[in-house]
Amino acid sequence: MKPVGFVFGQDVFCPGCARGLEEEAWPLFSFSEADHPLHCDQCGSLVPVMMTDAGVYYIVDAVRSDRMRGSAVSAEWVRAYFPGRESLAARLEKRAIA
Repeated sequence: MKPVGFVFGQDVFCPGCARGLEEEAWPLFSFSEADHPLHCDQCGSLVPVMMTDAGVYYIVDAVRSDRMRGSAVSAEWVRAYFPGRESLAARLEKRAIA
């Protein structure tokens, strides 16, 4: 099974940014769980792991709140963690551009 990311110390890396750290870093797989979405600390790309119940609540709360409403990041989270909600993701993305 191929890792979707790596943890090195307190930092999270996508596979591309973790080159050279694979032997020392802790691998993350698609079935790994987190309490919030993980992004690569170097390039910012989403590291797609499963969300715990707390993680799902975190995403829903963030998308509903003013701090994340209409951001490209919240649209990315909806696409990754709530398949079939493309219309919501498109509305969030449209607000981010405006």
